Amino acid sequence: MTQVTITNKKGNITSWVEWDNISQLMKYCEKPINRHAFSDPSSINGRQSFTLTNSFEEAMHMLQYCTWDLGFSEMRDALRKLKLDDPENKAFRIVNYLYGGIPDIPRYLNNHPMNMKRLIVTRKEQKIINMYVDISCSCGTDTKVIMSRGALVCYTIDVLEKSGFDVNLHVVEGSTSNGDKAVFCTRVHSNDEDFNLKRVVYPIAHPSMLRRTYFRAMEVTVDKSHWSCGYGRQDDDTSIEFVRTKTLQGATFFWPSVNKIHYDLEKPTDYLDKTVEYNKKEFGTSCINLYNH
Repeated sequence: MTQVTITNKKGNITSWVEWDNISQLMKYCEKPINRHAFSDPSSINGRQSFTLTNSFEEAMHMLQYCTWDLGFSEMRDALRKLKLDDPENKAFRIVNYLYGGIPDIPRYLNNHPMNMKRLIVTRKEQKIINMYVDISCSCGTDTKVIMSRGALVCYTIDVLEKSGFDVNLHVVEGSTSNGDKAVFCTRVHSNDEDFNLKRVVYPIAHPSMLRRTYFRAMEVTVDKSHWSCGYGRQDDDTSIEFVRTKTLQGATFFWPSVNKIHYDLEKPTDYLDKTVEYNKKEFGTSCINLYNH
């Protein structure tokens, strides 16, 4: 875990907290709430209609044990509805084994011991993509939009990994209030592990990831009472300012919030096209051009 606090000449405070994994985030959220700033903490008292969970404890249980089964099913449905083409540059190669896979008939007939074959992904050396998804959204954002955008992110990761690239997936939220800024960032998928849709669906698509989990992070981090009203204003610029400071191996790709770039449920690739152009503007290039969508 990394925590940085910066105070500028005007006395405004920028707080950045970054967790290497979900376990670190959950441990951090066990800290006591600053009741001076948050006398009515939303992580506890948030409405079910606003958070889609009945309590903070329920939300954290979903995060830890991947138990959002409805979201998992809806994410799979959303992935099917995208109807996007598979990448043309799949990085697969056939490898022979003693067992498993499918039979290699010529080798079998010649009594070759390595007579089974498997299709494996060939990783591109040092081709790592650090992906940041801004989950900030206004209170009026349709949950279908959040879910569909999450499906598009998962589809993109699947395409990239099938093409031989490794992806680090981070969930980020940036906000600002009266000149103060706060950024929270959690890595929810590491480049050295297989992609697990059930594990990432809550962090990237459930309203409680922002409205209970990250709100709790806010409640135990900042100490000024003006944050308590609305927990600040969502701010993609604050998020991408944080992302620019990262000096990680590989390329960087940033998914702006669905309020920064409009997301049309009927035309999800329009959002992807605009996001690619956004990254070209912010970083001078876009690693997502590695495949054709």
